[in-house]
Amino acid sequence: MDNFLNDNEIILNFNNKQRIILVASEFDNQTLSACSWLISNGVNIKCFTIQPLLFNGKHLLDINVLLPQKGLEDFYVEFSEKNRINRKNANKTTGKRKPNVKMSDLIQKDIVKVGEILSIKNVSNSDAIVLDEKFVEYNGQKLTFNEWGKKMTGWSSINIYRYAFSKRFGCVLNDKLNENEKE
Repeated sequence: MDNFLNDNEIILNFNNKQRIILVASEFDNQTLSACSWLISNGVNIKCFTIQPLLFNGKHLLDINVLLPQKGLEDFYVEFSEKNRINRKNANKTTGKRKPNVKMSDLIQKDIVKVGEILSIKNVSNSDAIVLDEKFVEYNGQKLTFNEWGKKMTGWSSINIYRYAFSKRFGCVLNDKLNENEKE
C-alpha cells in the first residue's frame, strides 16, 4: 500500500488544500488564541462572526472576519508568568503587540465618560448609563459592562469594546479607540 501511495506521489499532495472555517456570534479568548497559533503554524483556518440584523424590515447578516488578520499575537493567551515576561520583553523591541485596553483607559482618554449613555450595536432598547470603569446602569440594575452586553445579546460571551456603541461618536468603542491610535 505504501509503495502505491509513494509511486503515485499521493502522500506529497494529500490534504494540502484543506481548510477550516469557524463561524459563531462571538468567540472566547481561548478559541481565538488557539486559532491564532494554528494560523501562525501554517494551518488554513478562518474565524467569522455573524450577527443577524433587522434593517428597514429586512433581515440581514453582519459578517466580520476576525482571523486571520495582522497581529495574531494580539489574540494569544498567556499560560505562565514566564511567557508573559518574555512576551513583554519581545514587544519592547518589535512594538507589534497592542496593550490590553481597559475601560479605565477609555475613560482617561475621554472616549467614554461617566454618566454617558451607551447602547449595544444593533440592539434596540439597550441604552445604559456608564457608572464607572466597571459598571453601567440598565433599567435600574447595576451590571458590569460584560454582564450588560451578554444580557442584551443573549450570548455567552462578548467583546464589549466591539459592541458598545457611543452615540456621541457614532461608532463602537473599538472603532473610536483605533481612530485615536492612528492620530
